[in-house]
Amino acid sequence: MLPGTLPYSNAPAEATAVWAQTDTGQGQAPTLDCMRKVLGSPMPLRGKPASYLKARRAKETPSSHCTDPGQPLDRVERRGTIGRDMAPFGRRRLGVSALKIRKLLTIVETTTAEMDRPVEPPTRKAAALAAVENPFAGRDSDDLSALIDIGEELGGLLGQMAVKALGIAPSAVESYGKAAIVGERGEIEHAAAILHPKLGKPFRAAVEKGAALIPSAKKMGGPGTAIDVPLGHKDAAFVRSHFDAMEVRMPDAPRSGEIVVALVVTDSGRPRARVGGLSKNEIVGRDGLR
Repeated sequence: MLPGTLPYSNAPAEATAVWAQTDTGQGQAPTLDCMRKVLGSPMPLRGKPASYLKARRAKETPSSHCTDPGQPLDRVERRGTIGRDMAPFGRRRLGVSALKIRKLLTIVETTTAEMDRPVEPPTRKAAALAAVENPFAGRDSDDLSALIDIGEELGGLLGQMAVKALGIAPSAVESYGKAAIVGERGEIEHAAAILHPKLGKPFRAAVEKGAALIPSAKKMGGPGTAIDVPLGHKDAAFVRSHFDAMEVRMPDAPRSGEIVVALVVTDSGRPRARVGGLSKNEIVGRDGLR
């Protein structure tokens, strides 16, 4: 018996994975195609006993069973979709995800004028936020790996959402930032676990490159708490025109056992930036600084 997952692109926002156990009946590891053919539907199967799955499989026609080894089911496609039009945001090894999303929110801010002078072209920022369950709410733990894995999943999902909200190619993103607000039954280290160890890699993949450190902020708060997400150029931290921030909030989050995670991307620096320093046209982009 080998655990596996199936795509869940039609799952509700609370769903994080669809789990099942099966084999091919031939004494060999099931393949991804076999799992799809035998179990077919993306309906949730978590908590179903093996006997249920065997009975369901028995109703399938013989042609639906796999007999060829094919592709080993050691990696499966994770469709990080909350809504039908989100693309798959990566692949992860078999394992139970702790990510439970209650709500997603995107915000686009456009500035068209400053001091009665037009900003041409307008500067735009996009934020993607998620209110997620804190698996450590109300309890102490030295091992925060579940939150670290949640950060990895959100880095791809929210990063892609923010870029899509701007309607630009990932390569056109100029600056980025991240932040988290922890509900009262959590602690500030829970935000650190989400933001720092693993979130950066899939976030950088969503914006292409990203040689610079991702500016971050974290705080404790209740529903409606606002946070300023710090921003910096994605490839060169010394580009002064892109030192900025975007204030975001989710009106009903975080609840006491939740964490709000926010990722922000921009297509430009500050409107009418004119305080000197390294310009974006001078970026080398090798060390993340210049």
